[in-house]
Amino acid sequence: MKSLRHRQIQPLRDGRRDNFYSFVIEIRNLIDSMAILEFLLVMGLGGFAGLLIVKNVNENKQKQRLDEAFYQLLETQNSQISLIQLAANARVEAEVAQQYLTRQVKIFSAVLEVDDEGDTFYRFPRLRLPPSSSKEW
Repeated sequence: MKSLRHRQIQPLRDGRRDNFYSFVIEIRNLIDSMAILEFLLVMGLGGFAGLLIVKNVNENKQKQRLDEAFYQLLETQNSQISLIQLAANARVEAEVAQQYLTRQVKIFSAVLEVDDEGDTFYRFPRLRLPPSSSKEW
């Protein structure tokens, strides 16, 4: 038995050479396809992260518009706010305005009321602002 150190390397015969080159090409194609998959995965994750960021920014803008509209309506509508008023002033979908209004009703202990025309609105505690100062800082 010959040791591995003394074995002679036999040249590849044509058939074995073709099989070897085919094997190398298959491995190379596999590596290329793995690189493409990795690229697609990274791009997909990046796109997903981008969508989450955009969604978060949009939600923050909606919340800000709702806050501004809510406090403006409290002041101008004698502490009575209806869902349609809030949605229209904040320029948001009715479902979003409803969720916001429901939270505000719980926080401020507002009361649901119906006027003579059958319209529903929430009566919030009176907003008492200090008199505005005519002095400029």
